[in-house]
Amino acid sequence: MNFAEKIKNRRRALQVPQDHAAVEVDRTQTWLCRVERGVIPIDEQMFNRLILAIDRIAARNRAIEDAKCQATAQVVKQFENHELDEKR
Repeated sequence: MNFAEKIKNRRRALQVPQDHAAVEVDRTQTWLCRVERGVIPIDEQMFNRLILAIDRIAARNRAIEDAKCQATAQVVKQFENHELDEKR
């Protein structure tokens, strides 16, 4: 598997949009699309930058989702406790 396929597969597996990954390495979505199709060759250094960027975005997205779930649970708990206090 070449760099282009590895990048595309990793990005898709982690559900990272092309434009997000491209911006993370100061490039455009069009550039990344061409890289993933093998039109623009990249060296090992850029490959590593892209893989790290994709992993960083995926980790950030997971952290955001976890924070949303925790915040939602906290609001629900506070709301339920507030309703119980009003009934007393």
